[in-house]
Amino acid sequence: MRGIIIVYDIDTKKLKRSEVAKFHRKLYGYTDNSQFGKYKYHREGLLDKIPHFIPSRSVIVTKKGYEKEIVKFIKRFTSKVFVREIKLEKEDLRRLK
Repeated sequence: MRGIIIVYDIDTKKLKRSEVAKFHRKLYGYTDNSQFGKYKYHREGLLDKIPHFIPSRSVIVTKKGYEKEIVKFIKRFTSKVFVREIKLEKEDLRRLK
């Protein structure tokens, strides 16, 4: 089966730290605490809805067909995006489910 690898680089010299944090929260989601940690809520990010795995920092592997939505989102924050089609091994397919 074919998959897509997406590698991106955020230029921290151009973006403020708060914008980088906003990007990561919207992409990966985050856990929100209330009442001083009494309640925890997971706030969904874009990748919570898409089958993917993250082999390394700033690298996303997904099934073919989902890359356009991810790349469109990433390009709102940075222009450095590398996208290529790859062959997925059996282990990769298990991680995508």
